[in-house]
Amino acid sequence: MTEMADAEQSCGEGPLSGGSADLRADARRNIRSILEAAARVLAEDPNASMQEIAAAAEVSRPTVYRHFADREELIEAIRMEVMEQAFERMNAAAASDGPADEALERLIGDLAEIAIQYPVLGSLIGGRPPGRHKPPNVVVDCFETLIDRGRKDGTLRPDLRPEILGPATMGALFLALRAGGHRRADPREVGAEVAALVLGGARARSGGER
Repeated sequence: MTEMADAEQSCGEGPLSGGSADLRADARRNIRSILEAAARVLAEDPNASMQEIAAAAEVSRPTVYRHFADREELIEAIRMEVMEQAFERMNAAAASDGPADEALERLIGDLAEIAIQYPVLGSLIGGRPPGRHKPPNVVVDCFETLIDRGRKDGTLRPDLRPEILGPATMGALFLALRAGGHRRADPREVGAEVAALVLGGARARSGGER
């Protein structure tokens, strides 16, 4: 099995995989445009109307309702889109070459970049979790791939547990982005700070120290 296949098996598929394959490319672009516009508008005004979201997306209000029955469905779709993109970045990190600690650092930065595209992300954290489309243990599985690689290349501590490091990293990043959003912090800077914090404890010490 190839390294990419291993990564895909480890990390699973994104929450929109399967159904999204049947969408025409133009419809998919239209939906993503609405989601990105909704994320921007809702970040500025959580009470923004569907008409305001449609205007920001440069589509008609009926077009928005054709894809999303109500605000709740639209917000859930934003959450699912964010998770899909996050899973794609995890797959890429697990399948990448080079030291595991550098792959982990890039992954944290990539996840922060998603927050730039979807600035409402912070306000979604703390809401109800993604639904049944989320593959079980996807975060743990992806971090397990990185940790195993880190043990082999000596860049990560051998005692790390993916079921701890994965959720802790994701939680720290998303909570920091949420707090930073209230202060208009640059998501790139937030991601860099979280990466430094996580890697400060996760990297292998010289001389085999923990």
